[in-house]
Amino acid sequence: MATGAVLALRVGAGPFLAPLLAFGWAGVVISAVDLRTHLIPTRLLRACVAIAVPLMCAAAVLDGGLAGLARASAAAATGATLGWGAMHVIWRVARGGLGYGDVRLGGYLGLHLGLGGLAAVWAGLLAGFAIAAAVGAVGVVALGRSADHRFALGPSLVAGALAAAWWFPPPGLAA
Repeated sequence: MATGAVLALRVGAGPFLAPLLAFGWAGVVISAVDLRTHLIPTRLLRACVAIAVPLMCAAAVLDGGLAGLARASAAAATGATLGWGAMHVIWRVARGGLGYGDVRLGGYLGLHLGLGGLAAVWAGLLAGFAIAAAVGAVGVVALGRSADHRFALGPSLVAGALAAAWWFPPPGLAA
C-alpha cells in the first residue's frame, strides 16, 4: 500500500495511476517471492504482464487516443526489450551469478519504465544494481557473510525500478 501511495503522490489521479499501482503491487509480490525462494517464477511474471499491458493500453488511450496508444506501445516494447537485453547480457557474462528469472524481471521492469524513456530503463537497472551492491556490502561488513554469499537480486531491481518510476514518470504525468 505504501508503494502505491508514494507513486500516487507523484503522478496524481490520472489515467496512468492504475498501471503504476499495479506495478507497485507486482513489485512487492515479486520481491516477497524472490526473498523467500530465490526464484522469480515465469508464471508470476506472465500474470503481472497480463495485468500490466491492458492497464497501460487503456491509460494510453485515455491520455492520448490512438496516437497515445501507439507512442506508449512503442515505448513500452522498447523498454522491455532494453531491460531484457541488458539483463540477458549480464546473465551471459555472470555465468551462474544471476538467475534467468532476474533476466525476465528486467524485461518486465523495462516494460513499465519504458514509458518514461530509455533513460528511465537504464536508471532503474543501474539503481537496482547499486542497491544490490549496498545490500551485499552490508552483508559482508555488518553480518560477516562471505563475499560469494548468494542473495535475492529481484527486490533490489524492483526497488531501483520503483525509484526510477518516481524520477522518470511518463511524459506529462508529473504532478
